[in-house]
Amino acid sequence: DAVLAELEETFGGSVEALVAAKAANASWVTEDGDVLVHCTVCGDCLGKGGRSRKRRMHPLLRIPVCSSCLEVYQSGEFIISEEDGHEIYCRWCGDGGDLNLCDTCKFSFCSGCITRNFGVEGVQKAAA
Repeated sequence: DAVLAELEETFGGSVEALVAAKAANASWVTEDGDVLVHCTVCGDCLGKGGRSRKRRMHPLLRIPVCSSCLEVYQSGEFIISEEDGHEIYCRWCGDGGDLNLCDTCKFSFCSGCITRNFGVEGVQKAAA
């Protein structure tokens, strides 16, 4: 819950608001008006709202991820760097890369995940 609260504070809105904003994007709504749910890690379509065999919940962030991305996320340990005291893998996708380190906790989030879900503005806010 602390992570969600920090994401909400950092990016100016709730996860629900993020999902609603994405639903407003035409590529996320079918011609019938059904909202398409996408994996927040890889962007693959997980189908229309409701249940899907491929759709899973991120164990920390409680947002949609596909079963493949969840498997990657759960395949390793989140090691703390002795150098800066932060995890060396992204808490969203489980990969390394261009990480943004949290100022108030040990978590790190990669620029790819932040961009995919919050846009370039999100990366700029995270880097500030």
